[in-house]
Amino acid sequence: MKRFIAVLSGVFAGLCLFVTPTLASRTQLTVNIPDGHNAQVTNQSIKIDSENDGSVTFTGKAEKDAVITIEKHNGNKHHYKVKPDDNGNFTKKINLATSTKKCKFIVSAKSTEESQSNKEVFVVKNTAYVKPVSKNDDSSASSEEPSNISSSSSSVENNGDMKTDEAN
Repeated sequence: MKRFIAVLSGVFAGLCLFVTPTLASRTQLTVNIPDGHNAQVTNQSIKIDSENDGSVTFTGKAEKDAVITIEKHNGNKHHYKVKPDDNGNFTKKINLATSTKKCKFIVSAKSTEESQSNKEVFVVKNTAYVKPVSKNDDSSASSEEPSNISSSSSSVENNGDMKTDEAN
């Protein structure tokens, strides 16, 4: 039993020595939630509303030699690269298309090949979203016209036939 405890504590100590440098080498990243916005934090993401014009601005702090990557999903997928200033502060404003209702952004930072930050996930609801006009509305309007034309032309033909019958 003593031998088992000694082996177990040795394994635990080894894991601590292995994990500690790994955790210490993580690139630091802080992303601010914009002021005055509806925000909901879940265990998977941070849900926020866009500005009234459909834009979202990411600000935060990272190591000054890091490169911040903002991955945009939904709509057109795009990757934005941002370099922080000498104090590690960064800002990136992204405009969403009015046809995009919701968009997911993944923000991360990387300072060296081995050192990367945790990923922060934002789900942005576009407050400037405009529902696209459906093509079915146009086709129903155009389909009504031929039916009106055909019904009126058939009624004219019937009237003509009646007059012919009366003449005979």
